Amino acid sequence: MDNARRLGWVVALPTTLFVLAFALFPVVVLAANSLGLGKTGLRESAGFSFDHYAKVLASPGVQQSIVNSLVVSVLSVLLAMAVAVPVVLELARRTRDGVDTGGVDAVVMLPIALPGTVIGFFAIVLIGNTGLLAKVFPALEGASYTIPGVLVAYIYFTLPRAIGPLRGAAQALDPAETDTARSLGASRWLSLIHI
Repeated sequence: MDNARRLGWVVALPTTLFVLAFALFPVVVLAANSLGLGKTGLRESAGFSFDHYAKVLASPGVQQSIVNSLVVSVLSVLLAMAVAVPVVLELARRTRDGVDTGGVDAVVMLPIALPGTVIGFFAIVLIGNTGLLAKVFPALEGASYTIPGVLVAYIYFTLPRAIGPLRGAAQALDPAETDTARSLGASRWLSLIHI
């Protein structure tokens, strides 16, 4: 067993060195340079400083980008969950009832096979300045470059990643618990929240 463990480390060593050399080292050098600890440009003086970060974070463009990123990330998760939970519960109910949900599963889970860059490209092709849907619906022209357009793309990207894990949890739920809560006077929302 000891030789097998030693062999595992020897086999892992080239990959570890590769990651250290081409991934971790440049990030460490970049972080050191940004703090004034490494090689500086022509006008900067060497020495530890947060000046670079203060200048960047004081920029109105960067501040607006941070706000936009936070808005899109929070809203996309909330809206994806608002869509995913009812879909998951309905799919779990249909599966328990013996209904084949293969077609719906295929459509709902399709985006998981696509990387985020492809989904972003599809958004531009569909609702960009010269997008296909923008030609049919002129109000959508350039929508992929706005917060709502980016939000739709993120929700499309996030849905299968939320539905997948939730699906297993929803199928493990005992429908008798929901029926019991409803028979005891709990509303749909109250039983959904607590069960």
